Amino acid sequence: MAGGHTFTSLSGGYVHTCGLTADGTAYCWGGDYTGALGFETTETFTGSIALADRCARQPEPVSGGLTFSKLAAGWGVTCGMTDAGKLYCWGLKEALGAG
Repeated sequence: MAGGHTFTSLSGGYVHTCGLTADGTAYCWGGDYTGALGFETTETFTGSIALADRCARQPEPVSGGLTFSKLAAGWGVTCGMTDAGKLYCWGLKEALGAG
């Protein structure tokens, strides 16, 4: 796998994919047109992320430092559940009920 990560689970959205490592770290890659990759902002890209096409070409860690037991990626949104059962979602505001 690009980036040297081993994933215990994967979830694919419309134009992005996210995976969990054994320690619960979430990584996402693909199109980030809506913020579904979970980076601080879609305006500040670093590393393997190309600003021109809003795309992470290899797995990049989700911001926030949380660990998850489950991930679900959908159309422009991604959600992760912690071991404590707390649900966190990021991405398209309209899909999250905030728009």
